[in-house]
Amino acid sequence: MQRIDENTYIGETLVTCAEYQLFIDEMRKQGYSSREKYYQPDHWTSLHFHEGQAREPILGVRHLDAEKYCGWLTRRESKSWRYRLPTQKES
Repeated sequence: MQRIDENTYIGETLVTCAEYQLFIDEMRKQGYSSREKYYQPDHWTSLHFHEGQAREPILGVRHLDAEKYCGWLTRRESKSWRYRLPTQKES
């Protein structure tokens, strides 16, 4: 991670399809599979990323879905870190 300021760090790697798939799968297990809770990128033709793309960066994620992913990651990984999208100034 790269330090931006005293309290903020930014990841140096992109989220992979496999990492994002964990989020999608957990949301589906919790019953969030209705149209308003559809987290797959629009270009996916199924509920999973295409074979051979596990380590590729996730593309085509809606802004709101990316924010939901950050909230999920915060709850899943650690209560001491808060994940969020970078601001324009930070990116």
